[in-house]
Formats: sequence, C-alpha cells, structure tokens
Amino acid sequence: MTVPAKILQMATLEQPTAPEPKNDIRDLPDDDAMPVQAFDPDLLPDSVRGFVVDTADRMQCPIDFLAVTAMVGAGALVGRKVLMKPKQLDNWTIAPNLWGANIGRPSAMKSPAINAALQPLRNFEQEQQADHREIIKEIEVQKALMQAGADDRKKRMKEAAKTKNMELAREIMAEESVQEAPTLPRLIVNNATIEKLGELLAQSNNGLLLERDELAGWLANLNSKDGGEDRAFYLELYDRLTPYTFDRIMRGTTMIDHPILSIVGGIQPSKIAGVVRGAVSGEMDDGLIQRFQLMVWPDNEESFSYRDRAPEPRAYAAYMGMMRRLSELPIPEGKAPAWNFTDRAQAAFVEWYTATMQRARSGEIGSAIESHLIKSPKAIAGLALLLELLDGGTSGTAGETATLRALAWAEYLESHARRVYSAGTASATAAAKTILHNKAKLSEVFTAREVWKKGWKGVTQDITEDALDLLIDCGYLMASTTDTGASGRPTTRFTWRA
Repeated sequence: MTVPAKILQMATLEQPTAPEPKNDIRDLPDDDAMPVQAFDPDLLPDSVRGFVVDTADRMQCPIDFLAVTAMVGAGALVGRKVLMKPKQLDNWTIAPNLWGANIGRPSAMKSPAINAALQPLRNFEQEQQADHREIIKEIEVQKALMQAGADDRKKRMKEAAKTKNMELAREIMAEESVQEAPTLPRLIVNNATIEKLGELLAQSNNGLLLERDELAGWLANLNSKDGGEDRAFYLELYDRLTPYTFDRIMRGTTMIDHPILSIVGGIQPSKIAGVVRGAVSGEMDDGLIQRFQLMVWPDNEESFSYRDRAPEPRAYAAYMGMMRRLSELPIPEGKAPAWNFTDRAQAAFVEWYTATMQRARSGEIGSAIESHLIKSPKAIAGLALLLELLDGGTSGTAGETATLRALAWAEYLESHARRVYSAGTASATAAAKTILHNKAKLSEVFTAREVWKKGWKGVTQDITEDALDLLIDCGYLMASTTDTGASGRPTTRFTWRA
C-alpha cells in the first residue's frame, strides 16, 4: 500500500519563543484566534474520504465537522470488538472510543454535519430495533399458546403427580417456559441521567455513543455544584476497560461489564471559552475537556456557493458499506482481540510518542495543553486502528499508512487544541484592554467590584478578576490585600503603576 505523499510530510509544531520584555510593562497578548491547520482529505481512507468531501461540498460546511464525526462514529461501532496495544510488549490496551467536539458559529452547519455522518449508525440501530420488534411478536405468540394450553397442562401435571412421573413433570414445565424478552438494542444516547446511562451501558455489550446537538448544556451541568458525581462518572468512562459498578439504595446494584462511551456534539465559540477557562486557570483542571481529543474549531466559511445535487452514490455506498462492516464485526464472548502496530508503524509511533511526551513534560507549555498532549496517545493509537479497519484491514496489525495518517491527525488536532485553549484567556485579554482603555474612569485605588459595576462591554463579574490578574502580570497594575478583621473577608485593592 503506497503511503500518500502528503502524509509523509510530517512536521512537529514549533512554538515561537516569547521575546524578553524590554521594561517592566509588556504589551497585552493578542486576543485574535490562533491559526489552525485546514483539514486535508488525504487523512481519511478511500472508504470515508469521498463521502466526507461530497457531503461537505453539498452542505457548504467545514469538512472538519464531517471527518471528526465519522471517526467518532466508527470508534463507537468498533467499541471493544477490536482493541489496540500501542506497545509491543507492554499490556497497555485501549478501546478506540473517541470524544469529539465541533466548534463553530450557529450558522456553521454543525448539527447537519453530525446528522449526516452518523446516518449509518441510525440506520443500523433502526434495523436492530425492527428485529427486536419481530422477536417480541414471536414471544407474544408463545405466551398465547402457553395460555391456551394451560388447562391441559394442569391435568397432565396432576397425572404426573399421582404416578410421581418426574420426567413427565419436567416436560410439562418446559412447555410453560417462554423466551425472555431481550432488551431494546441501542447504539446512540442523546440525553440520560448517569443512572440511566449506566443501565443502558450494562445492557450493551459493546458500549454506546452519546450524541449531544449542543454540548454546552451537558458541560454546564457537569460544571455546576450538583454535577460533581456526574462529572466523575464521565471522567472514568473515557478510557476504562474494567467493569464499573453502580450501587444505589433504590435502584440496587448495576454492573457495567464494558463501560465504553464515545461522545460527539457541537458547541459555539462563546460557550467553549467559558468551559476551557477553568481548565486554563486550574480551577477545573481535572482533564475533562482534554478528553475531547477530536476537538476542532475551523476558520469560518466566508464564502457560499449554492449547491443542489444528489449525493454521490458511489461515495455514499462506500461509506455505508464500510461502516456496516464495522457494525457486523463479531462481539467477542471472552477476551477481545488486541492489535499491534507493524514494525515500521511502531517505529513511527514511538518517535511521535516520545517527542510529544517530552514536550508535554518540559514545563515550557501551559498546563491545559500539557494535559491535552499527555492524553493524546490513546486517541492517536485508536485513530490508527480505526483508519486501518476503515481501509479494510484484517491482518491484526495497524500498518504504516494508517499510522502515518493518525500522526498527521495528531499535528492537525494539536493546532485546533491550541486555538481552543487560547479562548480561555481571550475574553480576559479583551476585558483587560477595555479596563486599560478606561483607566481614567477609575479611582486611583479601586476594587474588582468597582470595575465590573461599570458595566463595560465584556467586563463581566466572572471575568474581571482574570483581566486584573493579566494587567498585573503585564506590569500595568499593583495589588495589595488588606485584612478587614476577623469577621470580614480580606479586600484586594488595585493601583495603577506610574
């Protein structure tokens, strides 16, 4: 298999070194969005590429949204059917479940892109549920037959009792048994409490996909005071292969043998900024947002060309056919098969893995992106496995082409992650610039409350403290804290530097 030329051109992102300040006061950082890599369709195998390119063109939406959703959907279909061992000898094993987030304005076509890419999963779920209805009908027929013959069985049972004919009694009891109704098959969940999600996962033998049209509400709940338990549950579902047990007084015990969860959804830039602010500041730095390894924020589409044509049939058939192949992979009854890299693919992965971990541990990057990079090997190894499977692979190994594609995904995704985490400080930067511009309207000595009470655009109560901290870091302000006594809280006051 020939490795695409574009995939061979791998390069590590180099971060520019900040110049040393010439004096105590430094310019406030630029709050413009950081540049990101455009998505290259060559990062996808043939079975997916045609569908993604054709659909993005017809919808006039970023190709990134379709590509990310397709990969998350593929990971959900594979679940634990095939696992991946990123190292040759180590027992480190992962499932290829992925968490993806499509970030864009309300008009960016996030939801239509997600719906289109997940259509195969919806079709498979509907087919399975149709089969389930036929099974339920058959069970109802069995129940009706059993009820019709109840009187006859009672007579025969009395005869068996008189003669103590145990064999006849067993035969009659077997006639009374009815097939147990199976649980309703599920592939996709949209909105569920963690207790209900736990039940659904317990009923599934291969994991589930959580699809949220808007991730903002789900994340807001996890960030709330009452969302701590839910947050902890989801944190564990990202890379857990061992059983998970729910113990509740009313619900009893729920055993989840295979707690594998994939997640995909859309979110607006203004919403993601508030979410990542806690991760950047360290206030909510538990790694939740960093688990969204397939998190993309492409540039806005500034042009529009009207499209009205039928979907390309061969491209759609190839995508549907390959996703069906993943759907029909057998679910292992015991231990799931685990694939390795080929020798050449392993060498490429080890080189990337080593360089990434060294950058993450260098202490030269922010804590949020550091945590993101630390978590990236699971996603990239999982992508390599999925790309091999989507290319029709059956050898039990992820080859060089799939692996180099996955490593190119890593570079592409890191550029988007840096844009996302920069959004955590962008609003503080904008607020700091507004405060600086209105310097003359503040007292010589002032408090944070006096600032946000002014009502200036973008200078809200929750962002003012970050903005003032930034002004201190850049040398514009000095802060002093005074103790107001045992019953009062310390007050921080700010003064401008000359």
